[in-house]
Amino acid sequence: MTYEQKLELLEDITSKEFLDDALSNAKTWCWKNLSKHLEGFIGDFDFRIFNYKIDNSKAGLGYDMFFDEKENGLIRVCTKQLEHYQERENYIKENSTVRRGDIGDKSVIIYGAVEVDSESMFVHEITEYVLLNPNLFDIKIYIDKYFGMAHKYAYEMENINRQERGLQLWPR
Repeated sequence: MTYEQKLELLEDITSKEFLDDALSNAKTWCWKNLSKHLEGFIGDFDFRIFNYKIDNSKAGLGYDMFFDEKENGLIRVCTKQLEHYQERENYIKENSTVRRGDIGDKSVIIYGAVEVDSESMFVHEITEYVLLNPNLFDIKIYIDKYFGMAHKYAYEMENINRQERGLQLWPR
């Protein structure tokens, strides 16, 4: 099912059904793909530990998803931030008519709205969690490549997931 079909069916990206589906797909994607894309990842990890809870306590601070500090595997989802992203996406779609063009003597690409996508956001959070656990990696590769770089690689995994599903990549 495409992203557009999911939106038509569920309409609300903050609904329990939509978030349940997004997390389930993200866990499956990570289980199948992280060992392909993260060098040294041992892959012996139970992705079923991840679940989510709606928590709007950090609304307005830029948090869309974040891990609970006390409960292992719990991802807190700020639906207010997701709604803001969706409103921004819709505004850009409605008010942006130029995608490619010239500004003065420069040829430019004007990026349109990046689709709000809970699944790739969950992929990002799960990847950060995995990367912050060095015991899941060949330790030499982990130290050489990933130490201190969890967000960078989580961002890359999120965009690989988005690309595979035909969504626009998050800009750097």
